[in-house]
Amino acid sequence: MVLVINDRDEFSKLLSEKAVVVDFWAEWCMPCQRIAPVFEEASKELKTIKFVKVNVDNNESIASELAIQSIPSLILFIDGEEKSRHIGTITKAEIKDWLDQYA
Repeated sequence: MVLVINDRDEFSKLLSEKAVVVDFWAEWCMPCQRIAPVFEEASKELKTIKFVKVNVDNNESIASELAIQSIPSLILFIDGEEKSRHIGTITKAEIKDWLDQYA
C-alpha cells in the first residue's frame, strides 16, 4: 500500500521508519503517471519497505529541501537518512533490484 503525504510534519515522522521509499511526482507529469501503478505493485511485494508519494506541487517546501529538480524522483531513506536516489521512469523489476541493495 502506498501512503500519500501532504504535510511536512507527517513526512518528518515517516522518516523515523526503518526503510521508506518516496516517489516525488506531479499530476501533470506523464512519466509520473506511468510509474504510479508500478510503484503501487512494488509496494505490495516489498513489505519491509514503506512506500510513500509526495506531490511536489502541494509540498514545495519538502521538494525544495530535498533538492528535487526532476520528476519522477524516488528517494530511499533508511533510518531517516537518504541512501539512494533514482530519477526518471522505472520498472517494477528495477525498483526491486534497486531496493534489494539496501533492504
